[in-house]
Amino acid sequence: MKRLLAILGAVGLTATGSTAVVACSKSSDTTKANDLSKIKSFEAPTAFKANDYTTVKEADVKKALKNSVLIEVQKLVSTATESDYTFGVYNDGSGGEYAPVDVSENSKNVYVKVKAATTTKTDPVLIGETGYIKVTLPAVPDFVKGDLSKVTVIAPAPVEVAEDPSKVTMDEVKDALKDTVLAAVNSVALAADGTDFTYKVSSDDQGVETNPIDLTTESQPVFVKITAKTDNALLEKATNFIKVTLPRFKYDLGLKEIEIEPVEVVRSDSVEAVPKTHVMNSLKDNVLTAVKTVVSTATTTDYKFDIFADALETPYKEVDITTNDPVDRTVYVEITATK
Repeated sequence: MKRLLAILGAVGLTATGSTAVVACSKSSDTTKANDLSKIKSFEAPTAFKANDYTTVKEADVKKALKNSVLIEVQKLVSTATESDYTFGVYNDGSGGEYAPVDVSENSKNVYVKVKAATTTKTDPVLIGETGYIKVTLPAVPDFVKGDLSKVTVIAPAPVEVAEDPSKVTMDEVKDALKDTVLAAVNSVALAADGTDFTYKVSSDDQGVETNPIDLTTESQPVFVKITAKTDNALLEKATNFIKVTLPRFKYDLGLKEIEIEPVEVVRSDSVEAVPKTHVMNSLKDNVLTAVKTVVSTATTTDYKFDIFADALETPYKEVDITTNDPVDRTVYVEITATK
């Protein structure tokens, strides 16, 4: 007589990452890769905004240099953000209190010092601090506006929020691209921000069509044009319509509740326990059905799953069946999206 084991599915959802191992040649520099003392210079903006160029305040200088600092920090640690450090500006290399400078006719030197943010983490994103690094602010007569016609590339970005991924609107695309558009603008004008330009997203290269696009099955192109605002102090001209290929929409399983229907696992009388492979094979169809409640077009190549004895990911142990009666057992199913 065959015996039955009813497996009740409980789903856990995780996001996984990968670690890259890089072999490096031996170096005499023992400074850690994330040590801010490695930074020796910052690029000066060719123009910047201030309420009064005869008395440029500390806040104006910090805003003008914000992107320059972030660029150099991210050369050390690409994932670093502005929350991982602080920086100050000074009139000289001794760290004295900043006093407003006059750049209405002549350039002026200021000094920048960056410090890692205070944290209780044992493995902080950044450590240490820079020295006082000189940056020359240009004089107003020498300002050079960033020429947007020189921008030819805008990095793609995934659309992570869409009401209907099969009909992604141009407004949703525009919101997804705002950071990469700003990065493209900053390539010609370091001190520019979102108030200095406008940009349009179109589904054709003439800027006419604004039809929704379907990102559920494959990547799709859109076209972006960036235009300097009239009489802007930092930017001039406009880009052509630049093609940007948006990646296929990825659903976040962690934002959904997934229920897996229980299954009956059958074993023969000659087997004393139900092996893990047998349970997983019995569950695979129900797991796919559950995933399809989130993404109707999903296939088994879009994810992988594993089973555990409990929510703490204790390894599954074979379940003994010593009676002819059905026995209820619970396993925990972890589903992870593949890359």
